[in-house]
Amino acid sequence: MAFRAEADTPYVQREASMGYHHDDHDDGEQDPFIEEVLREIYMDQFEPPEPEASEPEPEPAEDLASEEPVPDTTVTPPPAPVAPLSASAEAAAHRRVEAERKRVEREERRAAGLPDRRTVDTVVSAALGEVLRQANAGARIRARGSARGMVIDGEAVLRAAIRGLRARGCSKEAASRAVAERLLGREAPGAALASG
Repeated sequence: MAFRAEADTPYVQREASMGYHHDDHDDGEQDPFIEEVLREIYMDQFEPPEPEASEPEPEPAEDLASEEPVPDTTVTPPPAPVAPLSASAEAAAHRRVEAERKRVEREERRAAGLPDRRTVDTVVSAALGEVLRQANAGARIRARGSARGMVIDGEAVLRAAIRGLRARGCSKEAASRAVAERLLGREAPGAALASG
């Protein structure tokens, strides 16, 4: 390795061989990256500083009453294209939308005095089980070997479900409407069920 000292530079330059520089031992060599940074710092001290940017002087105010209004010619840039979502981001967005929709639906049901759908489902399931037990359906299914052709009294299920919701604090009208919506569809006549 050759060393050169130049009279007009305050540092020593070395000719470094190309390749990797290993810092696990001190071989007296300067790291090539550090050497380059030091050289740039040294050269920067001789450059004159850049002038500071000054604010432009305001233009004198003109008489605006004598001029005609200038139409606005600014052009709004088109919206930037939206990058397509990844599959997981799209699924997460869908879950957020669904969660918001369900939250709004629960809020509307609460405002109307209706119980939430899970409560209605639980009560309807319990009502169906009660009607099947009262009809001794288990023994009939075992005797016949099948549930094929078995008839269940739908009105008894509806009435038992309404009683179950009333036991949970729902009004008679709200319980009838909730059970009718869940079992018979949205347009179901809840008031007709409430009469019983």
